[in-house]
Amino acid sequence: MTSFIDFMDYWTVKINGKIVFDSSKDSKAGSNTAFHYTVILNKLSPLDTIEVEYITDTRCFDCVCTYFISEHNENNGITSNNLQTYLKEQKSLGEKPYKISLSDIYYAGTKGINKAVYYYTVNGPGPKELCYINFK
Repeated sequence: MTSFIDFMDYWTVKINGKIVFDSSKDSKAGSNTAFHYTVILNKLSPLDTIEVEYITDTRCFDCVCTYFISEHNENNGITSNNLQTYLKEQKSLGEKPYKISLSDIYYAGTKGINKAVYYYTVNGPGPKELCYINFK
């Protein structure tokens, strides 16, 4: 008898309202691979936004779901959670999308450091990196 996991977590990333990543449709993504996005600073507009939505089919409508931005090191993952004090966390009951200005992310905390968008639920595993943002 073969067993398998019958649930799937997935997320989408939108830049300025346009889907640029859907983990359920990206065959290279897998369930543990964050989307990498590069922001060219001389083309960054104050109106540029990123919207991330994390969804699981084992939904918990009473769970507190949290997104946060943290500084990121490509080799070590989270290097500091201090950005939570600079950027608003979004907490909600049930899954909802998280939308924030790319400029706000860039200027928060240590300017010029790469950042990442993370998601977690109180009763779930630790934070899950959804999107890594490289500022050049």
